[in-house]
Amino acid sequence: MSPQDPNRGTDLPGRESAESPTPMRDENRKGTAADTDGSTGDGRKPGRRRLGPAITAVVLGLVSFVVGLRLLSVAKTIAPAGDNGAATQNPVETLAETRKTDPTRDPEPGPEPLPPESLAFAGERAGDQWSANGLWMTFCWCPPGTFTMGSPKDENEREPQYSQFSEDPVEVTLTKGFWLGKCETTQEQWEKLMGTTLKEQFKKVNDQLNLDYANSRTGVPRSAWAQSSGEGPSYPMYYVNHAEATAFCHKLTEQERQTGRLPRGWEYRLPTDAQWEYACRAGTKTATAFGDSLSSSQANFDGNYPYNGVPKGPRLGRMQPVGSYRPNAWGLYDMHGNAREWCRDCYQPKLPGGTNPEVTTNPVRTTGEADKVVRGGSWQTYGSDCRSARRFGYATTNRDNGWGFRVAPVPVNPKPKPAPPPPDPKPLPEGTFINSIGMKLAPIPAGKFLMGSPKDEPGRPLSGLGLIDYEEQHEVTIREPFYLGIYLVTQEQYQYIMAESPRYFPSYFSHEGAEKEKVKEFKDTKWFPMDYVTWDDAQEFCRMLSALPAEKKQKRLYRLPTEAEWEYACRGGAADSTRYYVGNTLSTNQANFGDNVGRTTPVGYYANPNRFGLYDMHGNLWEWCEDFFGPYQKDPRNPNSETSHVLRGGSFVNNSTDCRSASRSANSSDYRHCALGFRVALSVGARTR
Repeated sequence: MSPQDPNRGTDLPGRESAESPTPMRDENRKGTAADTDGSTGDGRKPGRRRLGPAITAVVLGLVSFVVGLRLLSVAKTIAPAGDNGAATQNPVETLAETRKTDPTRDPEPGPEPLPPESLAFAGERAGDQWSANGLWMTFCWCPPGTFTMGSPKDENEREPQYSQFSEDPVEVTLTKGFWLGKCETTQEQWEKLMGTTLKEQFKKVNDQLNLDYANSRTGVPRSAWAQSSGEGPSYPMYYVNHAEATAFCHKLTEQERQTGRLPRGWEYRLPTDAQWEYACRAGTKTATAFGDSLSSSQANFDGNYPYNGVPKGPRLGRMQPVGSYRPNAWGLYDMHGNAREWCRDCYQPKLPGGTNPEVTTNPVRTTGEADKVVRGGSWQTYGSDCRSARRFGYATTNRDNGWGFRVAPVPVNPKPKPAPPPPDPKPLPEGTFINSIGMKLAPIPAGKFLMGSPKDEPGRPLSGLGLIDYEEQHEVTIREPFYLGIYLVTQEQYQYIMAESPRYFPSYFSHEGAEKEKVKEFKDTKWFPMDYVTWDDAQEFCRMLSALPAEKKQKRLYRLPTEAEWEYACRGGAADSTRYYVGNTLSTNQANFGDNVGRTTPVGYYANPNRFGLYDMHGNLWEWCEDFFGPYQKDPRNPNSETSHVLRGGSFVNNSTDCRSASRSANSSDYRHCALGFRVALSVGARTR
């Protein structure tokens, strides 16, 4: 696809036309490639241009008018509709009082089209520029279009067919236009938003092999490594892994939506593999955006190895400030060289092709985290590694002094709400409410109970987990009523909340997971519990669920249950002192344990809820609790003097004794396993966490 007329711009506030983009120059730098490529040389920051007094007045007036409209529109669109339904009678007086302003059911609007302000936010012509961003980032518009992704078989130094990094060409159609950062994210922008400096990021590089590799490539002493790679406000940010780059995008999205600068229906993301190459090519079909050759006077790479026969050039041996070289036809700088750039996709050797392609699951390994795509080449690489089609796959944990990223404001469709829950095996407890994504939470009254187990309870451990008698029986008072999820968090609910989070991993027992063969007979696994979850993941889920507009309106702040709350709820209150809430024995007809099924089962599969109406409190998945693990304390919330967090309930792989009401386990907050899940709690009337 050929780019539209780059000389025609827009008159929208915060945007610039696509007139011949001017290379940018760092005021502290002299005698670099930008000085010979038409730099303005005035030391202005990227994306900022001087306007005459008259033009300034007009633009400021337009900005005030448009921002006012946008804030009014945002104020209207983000306010959730009021809850509907009436509260049912609640046996706990304090719960009943809360329910007066917390009805049974939240509204469940279906998918809705992109709002008008979202459509107005789009660009019009390739290369249009927009810079109304809190970090003073500038973005270039990339229109919808079709292009050939990959390289022809006769392209010099291309990856051969069937290689690990295949470039066999495919046709790709992008049906939605998107903005892309005019430059790579700078160190100044990173520090302003994320609060860490380049040197602090460098301290996170603790893999000795990576250190040795980088030192051998740069040929400099380790103590000088960070400085030698380029340090300063306008230099690209590096030593950033994929999760951190993704977290930057999420945080920027939240910040810009709160200020009204980013309309509903748009969010900041890393570009997909296809979006990146499409933007890099900017309508060209040649090996690079500048033709079928590349010299180090056109891009920052190892000039001893230019691409396709051009003379050798300078090897600067470090990054350069963003915008030091000529941009491509759509106004994007440094798409070739300077810093390699993380993309959103999981890496697979074969290009997917098709419409809006994005590889979201691990196509290379059946277990572990997928590699992610890296693009563009860097100051360290050869010219051939900077070609438009060149791509690599690297582990998401990698940090390197040649890797950075740029962000893309992209249009996103509203996510469909999770499907209505299936009919419950038994009537719901009185006072149950269903939140805005269909989660059912039962009321748990305050009360006293005996926590732990008597010393003569069969299967009770005498010691373990570094403690003596860590199930010591003692009386505990639950002082405040609370709500607790009737079911474990399901795969569909988890994906709805966490799909865009860098913490998201597919369930082991899903059609995309490592154990997909064990669930292939199911049409879908949306009502299976979410497994392979860390304590940190569960905390992030609670935070993001609480941030949904409908939940914020009701001032609901979700959390994990404390260990005491979990056991109290499992036992059904003070009345139960048996090994399980079903009695002193547990059979495989009552719970999923002992590897009798060999996998998880859908929530509510065992139709025997406890006295509070809770399912799967024994078996299926271990459940994370809020507490740190340690000796029992007088306060039912254990102190944070330990390093591991509590797990309760046993799982499908454990024996029955591990599923007892008093059974305890623990692990570190970043531990991930297919036998770990969680359910959420909600304090009654809680307004702070």
